[in-house]
Amino acid sequence: MIDIRSEIRIKENELEKLAPLPEEFQSPNEFKKYLSNKAKELENINEEYEQYKEQYYELERQLPDFTFEEFRSFASKRF
Repeated sequence: MIDIRSEIRIKENELEKLAPLPEEFQSPNEFKKYLSNKAKELENINEEYEQYKEQYYELERQLPDFTFEEFRSFASKRF
Protein backbone atom coordinates (compact mmCIF):
# COMPACT_ATOMS: atom_id res chain seq x y z
CA MET A 1 0.00 0.00 0.00
CA ILE A 2 2.83 2.40 0.84
CA ASP A 3 4.57 1.64 -2.45
CA ILE A 4 1.42 2.51 -4.37
CA ARG A 5 1.04 5.84 -2.54
CA SER A 6 4.68 6.62 -3.18
CA GLU A 7 4.28 5.84 -6.88
CA ILE A 8 1.16 8.01 -7.02
CA ARG A 9 3.06 10.95 -5.49
CA ILE A 10 5.93 10.46 -7.95
CA LYS A 11 3.51 10.42 -10.90
CA GLU A 12 1.67 13.50 -9.58
CA ASN A 13 5.00 15.35 -9.30
CA GLU A 14 5.86 14.35 -12.87
CA LEU A 15 2.47 15.60 -14.07
CA GLU A 16 2.95 18.94 -12.32
CA LYS A 17 6.25 19.44 -14.16
CA LEU A 18 4.64 18.97 -17.57
CA ALA A 19 3.88 22.03 -19.67
CA PRO A 20 0.18 22.81 -20.04
CA LEU A 21 -1.69 21.80 -23.18
CA PRO A 22 -1.72 24.69 -25.70
CA GLU A 23 -5.04 26.55 -25.59
CA GLU A 24 -5.99 25.80 -29.20
CA PHE A 25 -6.20 22.07 -28.48
CA GLN A 26 -9.09 20.39 -26.72
CA SER A 27 -7.32 17.17 -25.79
CA PRO A 28 -3.86 15.65 -25.57
CA ASN A 29 -4.77 13.29 -28.42
CA GLU A 30 -5.63 16.23 -30.66
CA PHE A 31 -2.27 17.83 -29.85
CA LYS A 32 -0.46 14.54 -30.44
CA LYS A 33 -2.16 14.18 -33.82
CA TYR A 34 -1.16 17.74 -34.73
CA LEU A 35 2.47 17.06 -33.80
CA SER A 36 2.43 13.80 -35.73
CA ASN A 37 1.16 15.60 -38.83
CA LYS A 38 3.84 18.27 -38.48
CA ALA A 39 6.51 15.57 -38.16
CA LYS A 40 5.23 13.95 -41.38
CA GLU A 41 5.26 17.32 -43.14
CA LEU A 42 8.83 17.90 -42.03
CA GLU A 43 9.84 14.45 -43.23
CA ASN A 44 8.26 15.14 -46.64
CA ILE A 45 10.03 18.50 -46.88
CA ASN A 46 13.36 16.89 -46.00
CA GLU A 47 12.83 14.20 -48.64
CA GLU A 48 11.98 16.84 -51.24
CA TYR A 49 15.06 18.84 -50.22
CA GLU A 50 17.27 15.78 -50.67
CA GLN A 51 15.80 15.18 -54.13
CA TYR A 52 16.49 18.77 -55.16
CA LYS A 53 19.99 18.56 -53.73
CA GLU A 54 20.64 15.40 -55.78
CA GLN A 55 19.30 17.12 -58.90
CA TYR A 56 21.53 20.12 -58.24
CA TYR A 57 24.66 18.00 -57.92
CA GLU A 58 23.75 16.01 -61.03
CA LEU A 59 23.31 19.22 -63.02
CA GLU A 60 26.51 20.61 -61.57
CA ARG A 61 28.39 17.49 -62.75
CA GLN A 62 27.02 18.08 -66.25
CA LEU A 63 28.37 21.63 -66.45
CA PRO A 64 31.35 22.14 -68.74
CA ASP A 65 34.70 22.76 -67.06
CA PHE A 66 34.92 26.46 -68.02
CA THR A 67 36.34 29.16 -65.85
CA PHE A 68 34.39 32.39 -65.83
CA GLU A 69 37.04 34.07 -67.95
CA GLU A 70 36.94 31.25 -70.52
CA PHE A 71 33.17 31.46 -70.65
CA ARG A 72 33.24 35.25 -71.08
CA SER A 73 35.74 34.92 -73.92
CA PHE A 74 33.65 32.21 -75.55
CA ALA A 75 30.43 34.20 -75.16
CA SER A 76 31.95 37.43 -76.51
CA LYS A 77 33.09 35.60 -79.66
CA ARG A 78 29.67 34.03 -80.23
CA PHE A 79 27.44 37.02 -79.54
